Amino acid sequence: MTAGVVIAVLVLTGAFSDGPDRPAPLRATPTAPSPASPEEVTCRITDTLEADIQVLEVLTVSSGGVDVRTVEVGVRSPEAVLPVTARPGATTYELYVESLLVDDSWLTCVGQVTIDVREDASYAIGWSRSGDQCIATLVDDGTGRDS
Repeated sequence: MTAGVVIAVLVLTGAFSDGPDRPAPLRATPTAPSPASPEEVTCRITDTLEADIQVLEVLTVSSGGVDVRTVEVGVRSPEAVLPVTARPGATTYELYVESLLVDDSWLTCVGQVTIDVREDASYAIGWSRSGDQCIATLVDDGTGRDS
């Protein structure tokens, strides 16, 4: 035969307590909403392989020294579209382009360009050689305005 004992403990607080009143718990003070930041918009940067001179191209876009994104185009995927979200207006981007050319040599192009970021604006990567240097740029491809 097994005997069990059930013990119940009742803890009372509040009105039945003989102790001093406890302070009410602290409540978070509501904060005023922060002012709305300017709405961000998205524009596009398109990178297209120039198949007659390139086998592969790797593009890194940065802004203020922070990488925005890296895309790669090649024979199997000759075009990439890079959506860029930023506040509207003039924005400066740094471009770093590495290309493997059809003659198996590598070409590195760098550039810094300021564009007018607007909703649905579209820019294309362009580059040109000047002596031993290669300059990368963004070219208005119909809806953007390069500067």
